[in-house]
Order: sequence, then structure tokens, then C-alpha cells
Amino acid sequence: MSGDDLRAAFRDFYATDADLGAKLDRWIAQYPNSYVAKVARGIYYKKVGFESRGTAYINDTSQSQIDGMNAAFEKAVADLRASITMSPKPFLSYFHLLDIGNAIGAKEEVRAIYDRANSLDPSSYAIRLKYMVTLQSRWGGSLEEMQSFYSECQHAGLTDAQDKELQGMLAEEKVWLAQR
Repeated sequence: MSGDDLRAAFRDFYATDADLGAKLDRWIAQYPNSYVAKVARGIYYKKVGFESRGTAYINDTSQSQIDGMNAAFEKAVADLRASITMSPKPFLSYFHLLDIGNAIGAKEEVRAIYDRANSLDPSSYAIRLKYMVTLQSRWGGSLEEMQSFYSECQHAGLTDAQDKELQGMLAEEKVWLAQR
């Protein structure tokens, strides 16, 4: 199963219902060495963290929202890092750590996380797309970094649709920068 297919299979764990946390805790208590259980709970807390933060610009985000995000991210990172040792191909662990790393501004770590995920599934387009987002200026990257990564992706056997999507991201970045 490809990393992208595996990611799709885990979308059931994207819910953020409060009672789901307790159910995931019980699952891990019963199966403490289960990669699936750890990743599922890591995904859950990642989603809870993003939900707590909200979608407003950081200037319009309250300290309590940021604190809620950080608390949930701590739990997510603990589970996702622990899950890495539980599977020979922990693609999903790295995939979800990439989101958290980007959200907290861990720029150097983000590339290393991408490289690990890509080494596990070099055919994954989703990981390339997610990493390209981290390179946007609004996340501390630059158009130059995006263009360099796009060039790197040219050797990855992208489909025409995937190539066009990445080109579209470059075009959007140019517009975004021009507006600022």
C-alpha cells in the first residue's frame, strides 16, 4: 500500500470528538505496541490542536487558543515519535509530524521530516504537496525555495495534473507576494 493510500485509510481518525480521546487511550492501553493505535491518537491530537488554534491569523488568535494547540501538539508529537519505532515504514508518522513542524515553525526539522517520509515512499505526491506548502512565504519560506523544490520534484515522475498543481502553487505565491 502506498503512503498516499495509507493516508486515505486513516482519514477516519480525523474526527475531533471529545469522547474519541478516551477511546483512543483505552485502545493504546490494550495494545501499547500498536503502530496503528499510536498514529491514530497522534492524528487525533494533531487535529484537536489545529481546531483549538482556529483559522485566524496569529495576531487574531488568543493565547488560550495557542496554549490549547500547543498542549494537543505535545501529545500528538509524543505519539507520532513513539510510533516511528513501531513500524519499518512509519510514513504516516512523518507525514503528520510535517504539519505540526510547520505550524510551530520548526523549519530545519521540517525538511528532515520530509526527507524521511520521501525515502519511505518516493512515489508519494501528498508528501511533496504538503512540503511545498511549508515553503510558502507565509510560513517562513520563499518563492525561491518553492521554485527550487519544484525543480527537485521534476525528477519524481509527477503526473501532468500533479505538475500543474505545483505550478499553480508557484503562481499563487507570486500573486500573494505581489499583493503584499
